[in-house]
Amino acid sequence: MKKHRFDADILDKDILVKRLQDSVDEVSYEYHESLIKLIQLRMDDDKTANDEDFRLRQQLKDNFSKVVSLQNSIIRESMELAKQTLERAFDLSGLSKELLSKGLEEK
Repeated sequence: MKKHRFDADILDKDILVKRLQDSVDEVSYEYHESLIKLIQLRMDDDKTANDEDFRLRQQLKDNFSKVVSLQNSIIRESMELAKQTLERAFDLSGLSKELLSKGLEEK
């Protein structure tokens, strides 16, 4: 049983989740900025802007993929953080799988 209440792994995981959330915010901003530019380009109906149109659409797809990937990572890391936190709480409380199993068998 661990005696101290500080766990560097949990802190590192929490920092990672926060950094991933910051990255999502940044990429989301870039996505929306590109979307606005594409909408403006389409509203201007400039036929000579085909290269810019293609570039913006490609950038939108890339940014959307990044956001989805980052969100997936946030969910995965958050679940791992929750698992570590619960394991840590059980460890600090003195409860163990063996003790819980023994208690269930007795009942």
